Amino acid sequence: MRPPCGLALAAILLAGSLPVLADEAEDTFNKLYAGDLNRVAATPAPADDVALAKQMLDDAKKVGDQAAFLVLLCEKAYELAARDPSALATATTAMDLLAAKVPQKKVECLQKNAAIYQKQYAAARGDARTKAGEKVMEALGALAEAEAAAGDSEEAAATLRQAIGVATAIKSGQKEALQARLENLASQQKVEKQVETLKAKLEADPKDAAARKKLVRLCLVEMDDPAEAAKFLEETLDDAIRKYVPAAARPVEDAPEVACTELGDWYRALADQAAAPASKGAMLRRAQGYYRRFLELHTAPDLGRTAAALTLKKIEDALAKLGAASQKAASKVKVFILMGESNMLGMGELGPETKKGTLAYLTKTEKKYPFLIDDQGNWTVRKDVYYYDARMKTGGPLTPISNGKTIGPELGFGYVMGHVLDEPVLVLKSCIGNRSLGWDLLPPGSGRFTFEGRTYAGYKDTPSSWVQGEPKKEVAWYAGKQYDDDMANAKEVLKNLAQCYPDYKGQGYEVVGFVFWQGYKDTGSAAHASRYEQNLVRFIQCLRKDYNAPKAKFVLATIAHGGWKLAGPGLTVANAQLAVSDPKKHPEFVGNVKTVEARDFWREVDVSPSSEGYHLNRNAETYMEVGNALGWAMADLLKK
Repeated sequence: MRPPCGLALAAILLAGSLPVLADEAEDTFNKLYAGDLNRVAATPAPADDVALAKQMLDDAKKVGDQAAFLVLLCEKAYELAARDPSALATATTAMDLLAAKVPQKKVECLQKNAAIYQKQYAAARGDARTKAGEKVMEALGALAEAEAAAGDSEEAAATLRQAIGVATAIKSGQKEALQARLENLASQQKVEKQVETLKAKLEADPKDAAARKKLVRLCLVEMDDPAEAAKFLEETLDDAIRKYVPAAARPVEDAPEVACTELGDWYRALADQAAAPASKGAMLRRAQGYYRRFLELHTAPDLGRTAAALTLKKIEDALAKLGAASQKAASKVKVFILMGESNMLGMGELGPETKKGTLAYLTKTEKKYPFLIDDQGNWTVRKDVYYYDARMKTGGPLTPISNGKTIGPELGFGYVMGHVLDEPVLVLKSCIGNRSLGWDLLPPGSGRFTFEGRTYAGYKDTPSSWVQGEPKKEVAWYAGKQYDDDMANAKEVLKNLAQCYPDYKGQGYEVVGFVFWQGYKDTGSAAHASRYEQNLVRFIQCLRKDYNAPKAKFVLATIAHGGWKLAGPGLTVANAQLAVSDPKKHPEFVGNVKTVEARDFWREVDVSPSSEGYHLNRNAETYMEVGNALGWAMADLLKK
């Protein structure tokens, strides 16, 4: 039995984002787990070690931003689980969690996981050896990427060579791709050494014009880093370099129309000078981004637009010749913005596996959603779909643990988008719980209205309602404030996309869709419910205008609380949600707005982790099914 340490662990959880020092974390860890560790150390059988490792891993998943404490938990869980071949999945999951939560430990965690997979590969035979080898290649590939990102290109190259050796042994089709990565890395290493040498030359002799010119070119073309190149500009360099480098260092989204084609043509010329195919592709992608930007801004159907469209076609043809990988990387990031209240935020329970309605129970006991579980029993990761929470300022490749210990519709939706789209996908969530469309999310331009003797707030009004002629009671909020906040949070991410989305290389982005699931708070007000359809229409229109995305698709799900027993203001809200995609009522939304009926996805308390009806009993199946339905609805609209 474990000691009664619940209160101590609760204290850690309640600490939230308060930092925990290393000594304090170690003291707390020892108070919580020293007894258990001594107990399992006294027994030769590994079963109790494994049980404690799993408990520590479960505890680690509940820890917030307490990095020092999380490191102790995950590393000890790994150490205990790694002793038993049957518990290696627990060991690797602990390292995956630590790598995701504490970036500075990422390389070390991936090294440990790669070592486990290599041991499994060495012991396997026949078809099992091939499968184990594929896992090793995947692990080594991820490790090499992390090592390169950390600036250790020599270690990354050594890791890739190991992966190539495994690919050769099992005759994997991934061998060619791994070799290409190694060649690109070797080219990068060569450039890095040249840059170091040239910087040293300039430090010794700032008047060395030849060294300065070569350094700027390497930074600009071979490293695709105009911001770094801008640091070394001087009057001795030619006019074009001094003119275009500072402009290229700024985001392509900030480029004015008049500069776009100039910068695009300049980058096309740089592509012809690039030594490596990867560098040539980078220059062409930059040119592509500027020409796309021009076509977004220059909407007049004149000769200038025609010429730009033809030039863009030539750039894309050149990229196609570099291979499918270059073309995919050149594509604009497809951005989907998710908004709503607490159920969009995500309240579907992840675990435990023994509790009905959790995602772990659904996948591992009922064997649903097999695409969420890999061969080792771990959660899968969609590396082609990136998830980012604009309010919490956290993100990563989409996986069931992206949202912490609960899931929302983003999981099912994102997996569908990754399946149907070839382009990189960003699922950007910007919302918070307990918000109504009639008050908190009221869109700009909404006017006041009266209902049963009370006046209700229009956009920017406060309070939410008042009796005409009586003094208004001012509150520290206004109608539409959450709309403004959610918009500001999401736009901040898009403005700094390279910082929030690591795979972004300046190729541009496109807001192609909005996903909305909300309505429960409006059911608490007959007045707000009566205006829901009108507010929702304006909400859709305002989002498209404010994000400058007039062609973006919009999908939403009805509220589902109580399923088909929904009545009163709740039924009014659901009917309003269905109405916006009714072609007779709103022909302007045909082909670009679609409502998903979610009441079929309500699950009763007896098959759910909770009785919180307002959070759909926290049943993960409800959230998965709503997310899947929203994803396929969006896929259908994107075809039109």
